[in-house]
Amino acid sequence: MWLVKVTELVAKKIMTLHEKRTLMLSLVDKWKASGMSQSDFALTHQVNLAKFRYWINAQRKGTKESTPAFIELNGFSHSDISIRYPSGVELVLSAQTPVVVLRSLINL
Repeated sequence: MWLVKVTELVAKKIMTLHEKRTLMLSLVDKWKASGMSQSDFALTHQVNLAKFRYWINAQRKGTKESTPAFIELNGFSHSDISIRYPSGVELVLSAQTPVVVLRSLINL
C-alpha cells in the first residue's frame, strides 16, 4: 500500500509555485475575456471558486504593486527631522538619528 501511494505521487506532476502562479494568472486572463461569471468559469475549469477569487485579487494587487510604494527624494538641504504629535509637541532631531530611535518616537 505504501509503495502504491509513493508511485502515485511520483506519477503526479508536482507544480512549482511559479508554474502554479503562471497557470492561475493565465486562467484569470481567460476568464476576463470569456464574459462568464467567476463561478461559472471556475466550475467549467474545475477550479475551486475561493482559490480562483484569490488569484483574481492577486492579479489586481500585482498590477498595483508594479508602481513603487516609495520614491527617493533628493535635493533637500535640511539636516533635521521633525516629528509633530497631535498634542502640538514637535521634536526636531538630527538627520543622523538612528531609525530605531525614530521608530520608537513615532510609536509613542
